[in-house]
Amino acid sequence: MLPDLQKQFMDGILRKGIDIHAQLDSHNRDSLQQLNIYRNSYQGGLLKALIDIYPVSKRLLGTEFFDAMCLRYIKQTPCHSFDINKYGESFAYFAEQFEPVSELIYLPDVIHLEWAWHHAYQAVDRPQQDFTPLLRFTSVKLESLYLHLQPSMTLLVSPYPVDLIWSANQDDENHHQQTIDLDMGSRHLVIWRNGLDSHIDLVEPNFFEFLVLIQNNLILSDIQTRILNIEEQLASSLQRGYLADYNL
Repeated sequence: MLPDLQKQFMDGILRKGIDIHAQLDSHNRDSLQQLNIYRNSYQGGLLKALIDIYPVSKRLLGTEFFDAMCLRYIKQTPCHSFDINKYGESFAYFAEQFEPVSELIYLPDVIHLEWAWHHAYQAVDRPQQDFTPLLRFTSVKLESLYLHLQPSMTLLVSPYPVDLIWSANQDDENHHQQTIDLDMGSRHLVIWRNGLDSHIDLVEPNFFEFLVLIQNNLILSDIQTRILNIEEQLASSLQRGYLADYNL
């Protein structure tokens, strides 16, 4: 009974159903007015969350258009978590299908990058494990090793220079910056946090592939068959702090 009532209430908030009207006491205020109070509060809270997470997208689109786009997203994408910081992860996929922004071909990837930046900030801290014991491992034992990336990390590849677009739209001081060439080639990006500092790192494609294979939970021997200069890639990962821990 309670789950059905909760569903009716959310359908009423999202204008998808009217069943909840029969459940509301309309003695002092009619059911539509009551729902409007909750609807405005609900939508306002989610809109503020999206504005906080996607400031660059808002700047690119303009406040009025961005707010209208967000409200359209909110109406078709309910919040399923008690933690509002988890809301908005699918906003980039919504943008891909949202016809009014189809000419901004780079926008979905900018949104992906902004979510990755938000995720990095919200991710749990994990102190880096001591990797020096690996020096004593036999080659056979090393082949069975699983490596794990920092939990704050997102790997993003884009055909557009979304990192430069993001940087150019951080504050009003950049409005004189030269036009960014959208045809400058693919960008392989690592978005992560080290302590209190978040980073967007541009890396080489081969190194990016190495990180992707780690993320896909391949053992080191399988990674070695697919990556050139694996010793160099492993050393670079350790030096940058990209690796959190390992296990056999």
